[in-house]
Amino acid sequence: MITEKEAGEIFLAYINKGLPEKELRVITSINLSRRSDYWIIHYDASSSDFGLCGNYGFLLEISSRKLISCGYIGPEIYLEDKYEADDLAGKQYVLRPNLDANKDSILLVKRVFEIDYRKAIHLVKENKYWYSGKKRYLNRVEKLLGEKGIEFYLEVADESSALLYVDTEYWSLQEPIGELLDKI
Repeated sequence: MITEKEAGEIFLAYINKGLPEKELRVITSINLSRRSDYWIIHYDASSSDFGLCGNYGFLLEISSRKLISCGYIGPEIYLEDKYEADDLAGKQYVLRPNLDANKDSILLVKRVFEIDYRKAIHLVKENKYWYSGKKRYLNRVEKLLGEKGIEFYLEVADESSALLYVDTEYWSLQEPIGELLDKI
């Protein structure tokens, strides 16, 4: 097991290689991941030469001593995605609407989605799964549509026949609605 001190030394040797003394990076935080398989390392990337500023993150995989740059998403989100993929083992999260194939459900979908009866009937009766994707993205869709009265079940499926794969976090109700309607 790599200790916190060793993880810091490995990271600083890598990130500061070849930098002048005035530009050396400093670790701002280092924590063990919840599964104790990675050290999560944040550092101050301020640099007058390159115009960089702010906190950036890396992961140090304990078993291999491999450093992973996590890009713009950050190490916590990177690990969340990795753990989710590992846990699902080839399956995926899907959102199934909690709607009965009745007049009230069809009218609700028609009103919320601002569509005609034909499309509303199609959505309610013909499509088991509306959305698939990463759990954090689906939770956002579920919240946005739930505020309008459309509830969902989050499920794990072997293979998805979902109308739309969600690969971004929506901030307004029109985004997941518009993209879904493009698929029907």
